[in-house]
Amino acid sequence: MSERITSYVLPWAITMAAWPLALVLHLVIGDSPLWMSFLALGFAYLAYVTWSTWAVRRQETRVMVTVFVSAVLTWELFAITVRPWQADVAKAWALGGLVLSVAWCVRHAALSGVRDSDKSPETSGNDGLLAKVRAFKDARVGKVTESEQELRARVHLDAPTTAKEAQDAREQIAAVAGVGADQVKVLKVAGHEGQVDVAFTRGQDALKPAVWTGPRHLGASIADYPIWLGKRTDGSDINWWIVGSDDEENPRPLAHTKCTGVSGAGKTETLCTAILQMRERVDVVPVVGDPAKYSQSFGDISEAIGLAATTRETTEQLVRNLIPLIEYRAGLFGTLTRADGGKGYKQWVPELWTLHRIPAIFLDIEEATDVLMVVDEEADEALRKLRSVGVHFCASTQTMPHDNINRKTRGQFTQSLAHGQKENQDAKYALEAETLEAGADPTKWANNAPGSLYAEVTGTDKVHWPVDGRVPRMRAADRAEMIERTRPYWAELDAGSYRILAEGVVDEQAEAVETAGDEPLEGTVDDDFAQVSDLDLTSDGIDTSEPLSAPRGAGVTFADPLNTSRMSTEDARAELLNRMHILVSSGQTDVTFEDLADLPDLVGRPRGWVYDELEQLADDGVLRRVNPPNKRAVYEVAGNVFAEAAAM
Repeated sequence: MSERITSYVLPWAITMAAWPLALVLHLVIGDSPLWMSFLALGFAYLAYVTWSTWAVRRQETRVMVTVFVSAVLTWELFAITVRPWQADVAKAWALGGLVLSVAWCVRHAALSGVRDSDKSPETSGNDGLLAKVRAFKDARVGKVTESEQELRARVHLDAPTTAKEAQDAREQIAAVAGVGADQVKVLKVAGHEGQVDVAFTRGQDALKPAVWTGPRHLGASIADYPIWLGKRTDGSDINWWIVGSDDEENPRPLAHTKCTGVSGAGKTETLCTAILQMRERVDVVPVVGDPAKYSQSFGDISEAIGLAATTRETTEQLVRNLIPLIEYRAGLFGTLTRADGGKGYKQWVPELWTLHRIPAIFLDIEEATDVLMVVDEEADEALRKLRSVGVHFCASTQTMPHDNINRKTRGQFTQSLAHGQKENQDAKYALEAETLEAGADPTKWANNAPGSLYAEVTGTDKVHWPVDGRVPRMRAADRAEMIERTRPYWAELDAGSYRILAEGVVDEQAEAVETAGDEPLEGTVDDDFAQVSDLDLTSDGIDTSEPLSAPRGAGVTFADPLNTSRMSTEDARAELLNRMHILVSSGQTDVTFEDLADLPDLVGRPRGWVYDELEQLADDGVLRRVNPPNKRAVYEVAGNVFAEAAAM
């Protein structure tokens, strides 16, 4: 109680003491210019000390105290110089002291000892809620804003509480508020370690897709504007820069991207939207490698893609072609003449297109985990050098586990478009630790909110990275319109870059299509089946694109695989299960990769495919993992492998 009384009495006491002090100093040193100069310097220093030492308090308190002290010292100096008993000087002392002292008391009354029942509707809920959390004790809620998708409050923490401590209390805030932890974000305020923004987001159903409004920058350079990927719940735009900037005041490096999310989370839709926006620009060419389902994923925008690898073999070859592409472009960039008469370019700039018709390249590799495992050495070398030659590498994959992609390769992807994830571990692969600590949680979406994502992108303040975002939904009609409206602006690969990238890609795909159409039936897998089944697969009523199921029943066996370079998915899984069935029948109770070491070559799959299948069987309850995740994978047979095989 005594401290509260002191806070109210102190400004009045200082004001009352100011007049007699001015009188004494006027009589002693008022006629000495030297001493008055020293006094002026001392008063200025006292004002500075007040401002600097009160930095540990609330900003409003700091400003109030500094203004009060500065005003009193200014009057004091003026009164000592003249005569403090003059009428105008005395009036200034009385009226100024009254206003400043009352303002002090009003401020103190508003910020201390406030009952919850006396708070305004805008702050009562948030301030009272946060007061129940230890990290927010004595904190003050500042500006509160509310939008359709979130409620946000600026909180001034009580020193020495830090923003990191406030972030660690996120789950406590959610518990007090009665909402899920995934709906609470505690965001750092740039430049203020003692302040945070506490944001309560609506449920995921309320996170509506942004509205697609058509082309945004027709005929511009890819370096002029970022690609727009929708909005965040805080109202900020998700801006994705494809190329870097050599601006001396605000340089921005070209940064590769990982686009992650479970199947159905909207990764491909996001990239299709981005590619069509790239085609608005005059100096960038999108290139896509999809080893499994190119027609399904990109078929409706395929004419907007400058070069495509549509099989596993050609996609891997496309990545291998990056090394000679780097050598070619690096040599070329170093010899070309610039507009200013100089020679050579350190990195890709729009001038390379306007003067020499060399575009930037956006390269998207789908199913990147499988592809990069096979060509990991080539990919790692390429990723380190592609930036300087104007190639943006985007790896699209469900997750980026340590088992499949080595650390040095993963470290090259400094931008992230993280869609819905299945497990927290997958979220850790996709996002920075700081983003997750602030409350980002892609597992809350999984594949139930396609297009929802967190965007860790260059050129955007990190305070926006943990905020939920949503990519605009582009309908089929919108895509068709974009293709027609942007077609006049489409760039093409320069002849040298195309020749290198297309090596072993375009010719191989064309040859595969031609061979498939002309190959006779005799001696093929279809012919083998026709001989043993008396069925003609070319006759009416038989769907030759439908894979055949393995025979069912207690007597099921699996014959040796046909001599093909790559089995179908069904046949490959059947071979895996057959191997496991043989191991179990021989009395073995656990399975490791070493037991199946020759299987990848046999079925035409990378090593990672075996690991993925074993993990899937563990999820299905057929196997049980019995070792820590960072040790050698060992699986115990927990279910009926035979029944699983028969159900194939």
